[in-house]
Amino acid sequence: MFSEKINLLRQKYNLSQEKFAEKLNVSRQAVQRWENSTTYPDIDNMINIAKCFDVSLDWLMDLPDKRPTESLRRQEGPVPLYERLGIWESYAPDLMVDYIQALDEGRDVANLRDLVEAASKMPNGKEKEQIADTLYYMMLRAPARPDYPYREPDDLASIRLLRANPADLSEKALPDSDTLRDKLTGAWRGRICGCMLGQPIECIKTNELYPLLQRSGNWPLHRYIVSSDVADPFYDSFDFPLKSRTYPDQLKTGFPGDDDTNYTIMAGFIVDQYGRDFTSDDVCSWWKVNQTMYCYCTAEKVTYRNAIAGYFPPDTALYKNPYREWIGAQIRGDYFGYINPGDPETAADMAWRDARISHVKNGIYGEIYVAAMIAGAAVLDTPAEIVRCGMSQIPATSRLYERLNAVCEWYEAGKSYDDLVDEWHKRYDEFKPHDAVHTISNAEIVTAALLYGEGDYSRSICLSVQPGYDTDCNGATVGSVIGMLHGTACIGREWTDPIGDQVNVFFKHPAIKTDEFVNMMLRHIELKDKN
Repeated sequence: MFSEKINLLRQKYNLSQEKFAEKLNVSRQAVQRWENSTTYPDIDNMINIAKCFDVSLDWLMDLPDKRPTESLRRQEGPVPLYERLGIWESYAPDLMVDYIQALDEGRDVANLRDLVEAASKMPNGKEKEQIADTLYYMMLRAPARPDYPYREPDDLASIRLLRANPADLSEKALPDSDTLRDKLTGAWRGRICGCMLGQPIECIKTNELYPLLQRSGNWPLHRYIVSSDVADPFYDSFDFPLKSRTYPDQLKTGFPGDDDTNYTIMAGFIVDQYGRDFTSDDVCSWWKVNQTMYCYCTAEKVTYRNAIAGYFPPDTALYKNPYREWIGAQIRGDYFGYINPGDPETAADMAWRDARISHVKNGIYGEIYVAAMIAGAAVLDTPAEIVRCGMSQIPATSRLYERLNAVCEWYEAGKSYDDLVDEWHKRYDEFKPHDAVHTISNAEIVTAALLYGEGDYSRSICLSVQPGYDTDCNGATVGSVIGMLHGTACIGREWTDPIGDQVNVFFKHPAIKTDEFVNMMLRHIELKDKN
């Protein structure tokens, strides 16, 4: 339509209706009527428009010759259809998340709030993306606030310098070969079952989660949620799509593909291909070759997009990545703990190499924390020791350390788990993704579940899932730690029988059987011993 073409020309040259009218020596009202399709310009004005903006009359008048349209496209250059991009595929829709992230990081960006809010309300499109691009660089280059109390480096040397009393487990005896195999098997099964407990309700809000559990006789949470639990018509009014989820009583071919298990298996394949000395670049290369962007979420999807565009770590984590402290790296660290039993520092090193492709600061620390805990769980005796072992590998000057220490102090003071969860819900808003899927908020619940579960597998995974938020991630992490601590005997058949003995993956490989995966772990442990 002619009206659309006038609007297109104005946008191309960044002209208001007034400026457009001035160039043509007509009134603003005339341009307004053209764009509203109320009237059309006479032939003299048509010619004037064509000359002024270097387009053809054929194109302006919608004549069938396509060549002028192609010519205009070449002049303008291709433009992405931002309105049709999927979630996490463009930066502008989560501009406000990046602003909150910048505040969290201690940047002096408060003066940009009104601009960011105004841009965030614009419809998705080229103009919004251009404005967001400018704001991205303004926030990136903003100075640190002088009153910011935390020191949160990304490089490994600085991280190590800021640790408080890093755990030295060198005098702890490693398990014998049979016990180690059993612990690794327990850790892997524990991760799978914990993930399955949380998977059907991942990111459900507690205003719907708690009635679901109470009405189905599963409060406090003590068993899997199954398909019959959600058959009640009572749940039809829920916003959360309970009936479209997969439940453990519906599994036919083993555990379904899930990022919380897929990343663990991927880590094994990365070590298998590149060795224990793999680099961050190796991780990026493996991702690009073996999976598509649609296997990833949030920070990982941005990382994949950046890597394909030619960025390399750590820039893959930095460029237009509002999710750089979210939970994605924290769920990727287990394998590095599995293959470094009794050696939390090496586990932390590997976790750092993996995490820095997609995350910064506390996003990195979350993966280090989990990997170090699991490495420690192979030789330590209690969840409290394991938690402190994990904490000893992250900066004591970080927000994550501060919050984990607060959970430990709460537990050590004899305060209740329920009161801790109530206080936690007051600090984090589950309706805001930045809170619900952030490393720190979920790491707090993981830590609380480990401490208050006191080594009991069933109690621990249920305590990690019952509060909501990223339920499958937290259940998987807690299950992995307790499984490594106690081995297979701690996981009842009520958890393992519905799953079977294989896990499906997103990349090109058959489903992974437990013994096959544990054998890979043992082979990678032997590589360390040979070195």
